[in-house]
Amino acid sequence: MKETGKVEEKPCAQSLYVDLVDDPNTPARPIHLGSRSGRIHLLHHLNELHKIGVSHVALNLKYGSRPAKEVVQEIGDYVIPQLG
Repeated sequence: MKETGKVEEKPCAQSLYVDLVDDPNTPARPIHLGSRSGRIHLLHHLNELHKIGVSHVALNLKYGSRPAKEVVQEIGDYVIPQLG
């Protein structure tokens, strides 16, 4: 704690397996240590993690059904610009 009585925020990181499907509206379904979903759910999930103090998320595309290059492009175009 700082002298002000406030708890000092510290970085918190999490890894997340992501299978980002073509349809952006696809709801999440669990996969090993992550989820299969469309980008709208992924954005919502990342914003929820941010609200609880997770400041860094490593997205792992190991179990993805689409080529990683496509997924990274979609995340860069539609998800990252909207993060809180």
